[in-house]
Amino acid sequence: AAPPGRPSVQAESRASGVVTVSANKCNSARLEDLLTENMDDMDPVTAKRAIHKAAQENFKGEDVDIICSDSGFTYIVSTEEYCEAQKGKIICFIFKSHNPPS
Repeated sequence: AAPPGRPSVQAESRASGVVTVSANKCNSARLEDLLTENMDDMDPVTAKRAIHKAAQENFKGEDVDIICSDSGFTYIVSTEEYCEAQKGKIICFIFKSHNPPS
């Protein structure tokens, strides 16, 4: 189910295209914002690098993993915070890495 106050599908316009996010594939507003603001719609490598750079700047001390593709992918991941988005032909998935207790 979508988090309270969030529709099941969001599409946000950005200068170079529209980013589509399905609520059942995204439970984190901050990761959604990171994807929406940094995704490239033509190249998965460029998208991944831009998202990673922004994550390092914005989430200091937190580890996130990012997967981007122009041909889709399937995954199973154990995490509490995640988001998948699509812009043009590029799909990116970002999730907060699980840091085991020390």
